[in-house]
Amino acid sequence: MALSKIPTHMYTDPTPAKMPAGSVIKHFYDMPDDISQLTANSSTAELTSGGHRPSFTRVLGSTESQLLFDGGLAVWGDIDNDGQGYIDIRVDIKRTVNGANQTTVYSEGGLVDRAGQSRTRDFRARFIDNPTSNAGDVLEYIVEVVLITTTNSRSLNINNGKHSTITIVEMKT
Repeated sequence: MALSKIPTHMYTDPTPAKMPAGSVIKHFYDMPDDISQLTANSSTAELTSGGHRPSFTRVLGSTESQLLFDGGLAVWGDIDNDGQGYIDIRVDIKRTVNGANQTTVYSEGGLVDRAGQSRTRDFRARFIDNPTSNAGDVLEYIVEVVLITTTNSRSLNINNGKHSTITIVEMKT
C-alpha cells in the first residue's frame, strides 16, 4: 500500500478528554493467587488480600468515563472429601472512593460443591461501575468470598491450583 493510502481521518488529540466514546483510557490487571480455605459456616476470606486489592486512579471523572470490572474468580469446592453434602457461598465486591464509603457493588451466590463431587466454580463477576467521583480519585475494590453453609465438614478453597484474574478498564463515555 502506498503511503498516500494510509487513513488520515484519525483524531489528532490523544488526550483522554478528547478521545472518542468507547476508547480505553486506562487498564488494570492483577492475578490474585493467595490460597485460602474456609471450613465454618458464615466465614469470610478476602480474595484480593496479599497486595492484590485493585487500586485504580481515575483519569476522567464519572461524567466522562465509566469502569468495566471483569473478574474471573477461582473458587473450588472440597477437593478430597468424598462425603455427601454441599457448600453454599456468596461473592461480594465492595468499592471505596478515596478510602471512604465502602459500598457493595456486586453480590452473587450459589452452590459450589454438592454430593461429593469436587468442582470449580469460576464466578465471572462482570459489571459496569460508575461511582460519582472525579479525575484523580482513587477507587479500591475488595473481593470477599463468604462460606454461607457447609455440611459434612466440606471445605471451600480459593485460588487452589488456579489463579483468579481481575481486570478494570476505564472507558470514555
